[in-house]
Amino acid sequence: MNVTEEASGTVKVRNSNLEILRILCMVFIVAYHAVGSTQGFLQYPQFSTSNLVIFHWIGLWGQAAVICFVMITGYFMIESKVKLSKILRLVAEVWFYSIIITALMVYFGVLEFDYEVALRTFFPIITREYWFVTDYIVLLLLVPVINKVLRTISKRELEYVLAVLLMAAFFFSGLYEYEFITTIPMFVMFYSLAAYIRMYPNRVTENRNLSIVVLFLCMAFGLMLVYAMNDIYQGTAEPLWLFAERPELLVFFALSVLSAVLVPLLIPRWKTEALVVTVVVLMFAVLLVYMPYRGLGIRGFSEERYSMMMGLFAVSLFLVFKNMKPRHSKAVNWLAGGTLSVYLIHNQWYFSKYYWEKLVEPDILFHDHMVMEILALVLAIVLACLLIDKVRAFFFGIVSRFGPVRKIAGIIDDWYSRIITRC
Repeated sequence: MNVTEEASGTVKVRNSNLEILRILCMVFIVAYHAVGSTQGFLQYPQFSTSNLVIFHWIGLWGQAAVICFVMITGYFMIESKVKLSKILRLVAEVWFYSIIITALMVYFGVLEFDYEVALRTFFPIITREYWFVTDYIVLLLLVPVINKVLRTISKRELEYVLAVLLMAAFFFSGLYEYEFITTIPMFVMFYSLAAYIRMYPNRVTENRNLSIVVLFLCMAFGLMLVYAMNDIYQGTAEPLWLFAERPELLVFFALSVLSAVLVPLLIPRWKTEALVVTVVVLMFAVLLVYMPYRGLGIRGFSEERYSMMMGLFAVSLFLVFKNMKPRHSKAVNWLAGGTLSVYLIHNQWYFSKYYWEKLVEPDILFHDHMVMEILALVLAIVLACLLIDKVRAFFFGIVSRFGPVRKIAGIIDDWYSRIITRC
């Protein structure tokens, strides 16, 4: 289901670049869950260092994908209105998959139906079985008020608020592993950031090349971070002596600092762009030293959705796709309309545990083609869920076009609109 369609006159136009980003983000999320669901296999001695590093790296970006989804919503919804009927359709889709999947598992004897199963099946939103959907619905309900605030305050005031929140969330949460900002405030923060990008375009947010550079810096830092932490996880290196045993990391740190000093001097005409790259490189270089020293692992600045690396990766990825030449593809938009279904199907609370155990066997991780097979499995899951959802969407479409249903939806939207107008 696509709640964030952009209006252009009386015809709704969806930028296929951002729809491609939706699909890509869902691939990241499935890969993230694939890595998380197979962590127990990593204790096998046959698992090579290269496979371990690459395996962790391809699963890093799931939390960044969550941020991208929120930013896409903010980018579109700042110029649009939320209809309560669309939120209810979203709730209906969640109920559909929760009930259908549970019913099938009970029918085939995989799951025993009891009070707990009934509670989690029929009340998936209240029980946060799909945490993202629960918090996303709260965000959508807050959108009318958020938009009013964002349009009321000045550009400078919005920049100040975003700067304080982003710095606090990224640095305090990462350096001290303290959850400074919880999910719903984080959603509001990145929604507001995307709205700012839409409302106040500037040379940084409109520069696709700069976004690509920051994106690759994040990817490179993620790879180096996983590589650095691998020895600590395996017990072959102590955090304090990591750089003595891995001199290539020290070289990376030295080159990062050197480039941060030279870039502004060598490219004086690109003062703003050089400053952004310099700050990013310096932060990553310092963190590469600080994190092993603290023994923090990759949690603080990588795995958490409010971390600095995830935030920078998500924002730069969003800007890369946003700044591409606009294009429209019916096929892409048709597929992207079912991206939420991938999350609802593959991450159903019991089904996900069952199929990861059946689909992923330890033996497939112990050869040179492990990465390709995991990626193929992830892509197959995404495609299968997208196609399954087209069947669901077909029948939901028939119901939504039914006269009484359309009339009720119109009444609900009018009632909700009157409430929002009074706010």
